[in-house]
Formats: sequence, C-alpha cells, structure tokens
Amino acid sequence: MGVALMAVDRMAYGIGARMTTNDDDCRSMRAAGRLIRRLDRRMTANLTRCLADAELSFTQFVMLSLIDDGSACTPGEIAREAGMTSGAVTRQLDVLERRKLLRRERDAFDRRRVDLVITAEGDSAVQAAVPWIAAVWAKVLTAFTTEETEQLLDLLLRLNNAAETFGNRPLSESPLISDRDAVRR
Repeated sequence: MGVALMAVDRMAYGIGARMTTNDDDCRSMRAAGRLIRRLDRRMTANLTRCLADAELSFTQFVMLSLIDDGSACTPGEIAREAGMTSGAVTRQLDVLERRKLLRRERDAFDRRRVDLVITAEGDSAVQAAVPWIAAVWAKVLTAFTTEETEQLLDLLLRLNNAAETFGNRPLSESPLISDRDAVRR
C-alpha cells in the first residue's frame, strides 16, 4: 500500500473520523484506504485479463473512454484522471494514434495545447469492450442485491465528492491539519 493511503488510514483513525473500531483494524484489511486500493488493483487485474484478447488493453480503454465522455481532452488531463505518469500517457497515445483510434489536434488559440479526439474507429473499439467490462462488473456485483448496489454507488459518489472537496482546500484550512496540530500540543 502506498505511503499516502497509510497516512490517510492513520489520520482517519487518529482523529475520530473512524472507519475502524480499534488499532488492530486500522492495520488490517478494514482500513478504508487499503480496501479501496485493494479493490482497484483486483478489478484492474480482472478487467485487464478480460480484455486480453480484445482490440484494446484496459489502460487504452480507460484513456479512450475519458476522451469519449469528455472527462479528459488533453494528455495532462488523462494523466490526472487515470493516475498515470505523463510518459506512460504519451507512450499509450502514440500507440492509439498509430492505430488510428485517436488523433491529436493543436488548439486553434493556444498552439501549445494539444487536444485529443477519439476517431470513429476508437469509438467502435470502446463500444466493443463495454459488454466485456460490464459482464465482469455484473459477475462481481452478484454478491449484492440491486438495492445494495445502488447504495454502494451512492456511497462511492459521496466519498469521491468529499475527497475532491477536501483536495480543493488549502491545507491550512483542513480540519485534519488543525486536529493533528492539536494532538501534538
């Protein structure tokens, strides 16, 4: 587990925003950050395996999907959204461009900016992968009722929104920082 996730787990436990019941739970698989990271790794492996014989790798699917749904229009935005390095994004974009699944276009007003545009072939490749990915998620989610799945999605959206809100605050205004400083005194 990354240092950042361990720090989040310890801070959440230490200041009373408890996701766990005791110190042993904080170090166990009950820590929220650890569970989320573990789920991400497992599902990425499952989805990568499911697309092994497809036209796209899972990473390429994610990148094209971000462009297709408007979540990312530049290489930098893909790097941020997908949690990739700029070098890894560039290498994958080169492959996708060679395969004519996307194209790079210079911005008309700012020539330094490169916009990414999915091609018809890229859109077809994404659409072809969607049923495979949906099937994997459907299989995993059979452990939940429809209501539980909806509740899980609602909770994940709320958690994501809370994390984004926290990330947009200056650290000096963070309740975690002020609580941590109070503990030191």
